[in-house]
Amino acid sequence: MNKQTERNQPRPGQAPFGKTSDEREILLRIAFMRKGKAKKSYEQIAQQLNAENLLTRLGRQWTGQNVYSVFRRNQSRKSGR
Repeated sequence: MNKQTERNQPRPGQAPFGKTSDEREILLRIAFMRKGKAKKSYEQIAQQLNAENLLTRLGRQWTGQNVYSVFRRNQSRKSGR
């Protein structure tokens, strides 16, 4: 496993983001905002989630990097990588 692949894996003992219904809803919203003509940047998505008072699993505000990581991991799991 290369370093990039290792970074996209959840920590040992940590369930991947999207296990709860609230997390799945956030993943769907992120995916929706990344598609179509009005495609938003990861930073714009983070700002939107924060404006709606949706916090990360750790109770923190979203950053563009958080959104990117969660989105990419979810895409990797869907494609079986």
